Amino acid sequence: MKLKQLTILLTVILLVVILSACGETVSEIDEENRETARDEAVQTAEDFLTLLGEEEFEQAASLFNENPIREWTAEDFEDLFVPTAETYGGLAEIQLVEEEEGTSVFDFVFEGKFGVRTVLFYIGINRSNEVFNFRTNINPDLQFSDSTHEVAEAFLDFANEGEFEEAADLFDDNMELEITSEDIAADWRNFEEEYGAFTQFNLYEEQTFSSDYSLIYVGAFGEQLVLFNVYLNEDNEITGYYSRIYNEEEDYIYPEEAHQTADDFLTRIVEEDFEDAADLLSEEAETDTTPEDLERWRNNIEQEYGELVRFELDHEEDYYGPSAGNYAFVYEGEFTEQNAAVIVYVNQENEVSGYRHSDFEREE
Repeated sequence: MKLKQLTILLTVILLVVILSACGETVSEIDEENRETARDEAVQTAEDFLTLLGEEEFEQAASLFNENPIREWTAEDFEDLFVPTAETYGGLAEIQLVEEEEGTSVFDFVFEGKFGVRTVLFYIGINRSNEVFNFRTNINPDLQFSDSTHEVAEAFLDFANEGEFEEAADLFDDNMELEITSEDIAADWRNFEEEYGAFTQFNLYEEQTFSSDYSLIYVGAFGEQLVLFNVYLNEDNEITGYYSRIYNEEEDYIYPEEAHQTADDFLTRIVEEDFEDAADLLSEEAETDTTPEDLERWRNNIEQEYGELVRFELDHEEDYYGPSAGNYAFVYEGEFTEQNAAVIVYVNQENEVSGYRHSDFEREE
């Protein structure tokens, strides 16, 4: 009897050891497969950008899967890249600066240079190693000019000299309704009272965002650095203004990053990765919203408008969020029965703070 019990015990121990070893092997294999998939996705993204840089637009378009978030043709790429290369020089280098892995997709952010001009490329690669999403802040219709810089710098000069009415006069009609000269004065005086007198400012970076120029200046109040983001339209009217303490240990949240967060959120909704989508919510939004709520939201939209096919940014609102501090991104969602507007709000901490949908006509 004792021998039988001992035999059973040894058998159980042997099975546990075997199963444990198998588990470790499977885990190691899964990790190895994940790394391989990630490396292949990076290579596909780099190949895609290389083809665009070499103006092989037909080949670049062929790397998209059958159901991309937005349709891109060779002509679209030509219209985007050729004028930019003619103005600033060809795409000289690309560098991976950020990446994120979801359950069915890799999202990459590359930084590229056309001569001295820095641009960003956002590329989504699916598990079949195909390009399914692409976006860039290149806008060939927007070319920075001396006048663009002069207006932005005049705005900062007026504020520094206490001429806040003159600074506000540089706003376009929409901005005049959202920010007053008193708002500019309060913003400026808060920095002076907290950190000391303003001494200087220098151009930090220039970008294009949607249909606006984005000029970012770094200024000094005492020993504290402050970032000023000034947006201008093609008529050199200021369409947005945002100031923020510069912290070397903290990445500055550019509107492009807020835009990417909104894209990521909707991408996960499209792919039914509701857990990952919920992870992008702010703490306040997460308190009221569960992954199940996001799933119900998608189901409600599809019951009303049909199956979701893809979405594309239509316009942005409230770049700096005059009171709540939110960016508002309005997408045109393509559904099988009727298009609809899908709006995603992103706060200054680059978190999704809200979302909603409506008939598209009411958002235009």
